[in-house]
Amino acid sequence: MCDPISIIAGASAGISAFGSIKSGKAAKKAGKAQQAAYNEMAKKRLEKVAFDTEELTRSYTRKTGSNLAQIGTTGITRASFYDVLADDAAEFALAKDVVKYTGENEAAQLRTQGGIAYQAGKDAQTASYINAASSIVGAAKGISLPTGGGWQTTTYNAQGQII
Repeated sequence: MCDPISIIAGASAGISAFGSIKSGKAAKKAGKAQQAAYNEMAKKRLEKVAFDTEELTRSYTRKTGSNLAQIGTTGITRASFYDVLADDAAEFALAKDVVKYTGENEAAQLRTQGGIAYQAGKDAQTASYINAASSIVGAAKGISLPTGGGWQTTTYNAQGQII
């Protein structure tokens, strides 16, 4: 028959192992939820890029229309006016590229952060399995097989000596 100390040690190891595994599963679930949140933020950022680009286009169109209306009243030459329009068009194209690049870059960073969060959850789950196994092995370490007189346990004092 097993002695009570061995039974308690085994039960304690089992509870510790169970807790480690549950903790790891929760960490993986949290990592997956964080990844979903980051992916949603990335999607919203790309939607904002589309909105900002449309707003920039409307602004450019209004500015160009205003400039065209003023050509007849200002007395400037057509060549000068076309230079202004060409410069405005180049600035507009550059501004659109900046909005698009910045938004896509931020979205990619958010997706990367989501992937990192998910991987951290998976790593925590793996570590929980290792901790669970360690708990069980650690508890089994102090139990020796029966040698005619029943189960025996090995107990250590604070200095690591067998007592």
